Amino acid sequence: MYCSRCGKNVPPQSRFCPYCGLQRGAADTSPTIGPTTDAEDTDQQPQQTNHPVDPEQPPRADADPSVTVEPLEDVETTTEPPRLAADIDATPAEPNVLPTPAVVPAEDETDVDERIHAAFAHRSRSNAGHRSSRETASSIETAGSAAPPSPQPPKRGAMYHLLWIMPLGCLLLVLLAAGGLYVYHEQTHREVRSLIAEGEALALDQQLPEGLARIEQALVRQPEHPVLLAHRSLLLDAITLEEEVAGAREMIEQEQYDEAATVITELRQQLQRRSGPIYEPLQTSLQSLDAENVIANTKAELASQTTMSELLLLMNRLRAYDSEEAETLKDEIRHKAAELAKQAADKLTAAHNYPSALSMVDEALALAPDHEELTALRAAIAEAQAEYEAAAAEQIREALEAEQRGQPDAPANPVEIVEMDVRLDDSGGFHIQGTLRNNASQTLPSLVLHYEIYDQTDQLLERHTMTTSPQSLEPGAEGGFEAYHEEGAAMYRAVMTRVEWGD
Repeated sequence: MYCSRCGKNVPPQSRFCPYCGLQRGAADTSPTIGPTTDAEDTDQQPQQTNHPVDPEQPPRADADPSVTVEPLEDVETTTEPPRLAADIDATPAEPNVLPTPAVVPAEDETDVDERIHAAFAHRSRSNAGHRSSRETASSIETAGSAAPPSPQPPKRGAMYHLLWIMPLGCLLLVLLAAGGLYVYHEQTHREVRSLIAEGEALALDQQLPEGLARIEQALVRQPEHPVLLAHRSLLLDAITLEEEVAGAREMIEQEQYDEAATVITELRQQLQRRSGPIYEPLQTSLQSLDAENVIANTKAELASQTTMSELLLLMNRLRAYDSEEAETLKDEIRHKAAELAKQAADKLTAAHNYPSALSMVDEALALAPDHEELTALRAAIAEAQAEYEAAAAEQIREALEAEQRGQPDAPANPVEIVEMDVRLDDSGGFHIQGTLRNNASQTLPSLVLHYEIYDQTDQLLERHTMTTSPQSLEPGAEGGFEAYHEEGAAMYRAVMTRVEWGD
């Protein structure tokens, strides 16, 4: 059976509800929920709330001393407020969650019910002055009313969804733009690297303008690329040097050899201050151009050279070049030197100037050491000189003997060195200069003086000959002689060894 006030399950043997204290079968006199007037609030006795008695709480002062309240054993109380009868009828019965008070088997059930009723009555009287009827009705109404519905989330409109869709869309656009920019830069880098490789290959192949065009195309894509800027500067410099080399080649074709040599010297100095594989072909081209200029200039001068000293200068100019064209030109110089030596030697030999003839042949042999004709010519001149000197010595001896027989006071030497001066100039040249006199009674033609040069330690350095001016001396006449040696730094003095003359 359920209580008509609180709706809890009441044991069948109990006369009172163990939860709210209502007597079983009695009508619920709790006030109903509804509007009340001020008069009703004033006249109506405040509704008392019955609560279980706390056995540890002392009795109130206004409690009835005749009523004895005994503590309940194992009775659990609830803080749930009482509900109205209307709510009880409308609300389904809830299961009894509180344990039923223990019943003392030794006592009568009637006594237990009376004690429970007395305890609830005492509790109601003690709390009578604490609450008004309005508060009791309000608490009952609040307890009996249904729980307010839970708040529903507000409905979201289209703008609300756009608030989180728009950032995602912007992020997606940024990612797409970044990806597109990355792809563009990667493609640009590949194109630039390809153009750089093509430009370097063309530049190393001496196609400098084509290589520069590739670098310019790459600079259109990446104008601030440091490698491209460095390559461009390098190619422009190499193209400028190449144009100067081409200008020097045009000068050679126009037979402006001295101007071309000046340009080549300046270019060589500029290339010495540069390094790198792009300049190596230019250096090779410049060396070839220099050899071409020297060979062309030497070939042009060869036709006008008529002395051995001039030919020797041309040969020395070509010693640093070993190309086929240079070797051919060297052979031409040797051949011409041999021809000049033979012609000059024939004339000097006919004039009995064997020392000069031998000197001419020796100079030609210095240019062509293996020339067989020159070697044979020198041997013939040396043999003729020996025969002539022997005959001349015999003539001098006979002349001196005849002179002594006819003129007892005549000097023994028909040629007298009046004076001779030797000196060393500031440039290292050794000068020999002096005067001689013909003391013989006859004219001495084609005079040749033989002399030797010594150093400060009286060590013989060289032997030479020189002619007089004039070459023939009348009896009693004087003439001069002079000789010069460029490399005379070690020369100290000169000694005349003998004098020769012709028939």
